[in-house]
Amino acid sequence: MDIKEKSTSKDKLLKICVTAMFAALICVATMLIQIPSPLNGYVNFGDCFILIAAWVLGPVYGFAAGGIGSALADLFTGYVHYVPGTFVIKGLIAVAAALICRAMLKKMPKISVPAYIVSALAGEVIMVGGYYLYAALLLGKSFAGAAASVPGNLVQGAFGLVCGVVIIKIIAKTRVLNKFSTYAVPKIAGEIRRFLRDDGTIKVGRSVREQSLTLYTLRERLRQELGREPSLSELSERIGWTPEEIAQIDLATEKPDSLQRETAEGLALEGILGTEAPEDALVERIALREAVNQLPEKERMTILLRYFKGLTQERTARVLGVSQVQISRLERRGLERLRKMLPA
Repeated sequence: MDIKEKSTSKDKLLKICVTAMFAALICVATMLIQIPSPLNGYVNFGDCFILIAAWVLGPVYGFAAGGIGSALADLFTGYVHYVPGTFVIKGLIAVAAALICRAMLKKMPKISVPAYIVSALAGEVIMVGGYYLYAALLLGKSFAGAAASVPGNLVQGAFGLVCGVVIIKIIAKTRVLNKFSTYAVPKIAGEIRRFLRDDGTIKVGRSVREQSLTLYTLRERLRQELGREPSLSELSERIGWTPEEIAQIDLATEKPDSLQRETAEGLALEGILGTEAPEDALVERIALREAVNQLPEKERMTILLRYFKGLTQERTARVLGVSQVQISRLERRGLERLRKMLPA
């Protein structure tokens, strides 16, 4: 089970809205923002914004933004025969860029620029090779004829890589994406409030509710047997689920998490990480979810239990079956990693 897949309905709605905005931006950037290239053609900013969408949104939503935005651009400009190929190829650019960048930043959080360059390069290699094979195998062109598009696509890929890396660093320094989000977030927030007001509390699937009830019953029984809060390992041994699955079921049935939610000591991630008000920081919330998922397992579980469930260090130590001193160290290391991964 992936914690990211357990994000609340509100988080998903916000991410879908940002994905739609990126898809529109990619479509417009591909169709209208064109610059003459050295090969007597034009390059566009489409790939640039596909890469940025991948780094901001991750592989799944990045694929949707890149594939849909680019395919619409082909459709609107009359290249209907390229629409299926473009959807898949441009989407795969985002998947490759997001996964490789995430993996590199997870191991070495301080090397953001090399991570962006390597991941963008991998994505653009997919673009060049993908269009070559699509033309040769599916559009009926000979391999020699399909090769005619390779030089132009190489220039397009290089342009997208350079512009993408430069713009993502500008975004990280100036927080310009946050300022842009203030244009759309009030409308999005209004829709979310109306959704929550009309539909009530966020709904959890029946299977998760049943698992939560089973877990609650077992936890209460073990509390009586042991005279204390059972640890995740003890629960895991009795019920046959992994400790991470148990923690995720707990999180899925909790109230939606927030940067402003306080721990038992009155601390909140908003204050510790130095973010702006959550309603003005949609991108930070998305980035936070991505960053927490990239933490090593023990640090991730500590941050989730401390700041998303509001447990004290003492109770977190009991749940994870370690000492309070270890929890303090894990929490400190986790927060330090988050500071490095998130824009200042």
